[in-house]
Amino acid sequence: MWSAKVTLILANIWMYDFYTPYVFETSNDCLNTVMTHLSILPQEMIENGVGVYKMSCEWVPPPPREKPTWNKN
Repeated sequence: MWSAKVTLILANIWMYDFYTPYVFETSNDCLNTVMTHLSILPQEMIENGVGVYKMSCEWVPPPPREKPTWNKN
């Protein structure tokens, strides 16, 4: 599964990282979904200095499956 890491820059001074859950099937799905959400930021926020410093999508493999344990009675 894929997750996005986005670094926002606020008022040209502060940087804030946020991560999405690992819910995206492909890296393109990850990028497109996050870009869609960022594109609907209110204009007032953009005028007050909120911007995207960097963004990336990261792959995390699913956790290994546990082997079933059989009760040997």
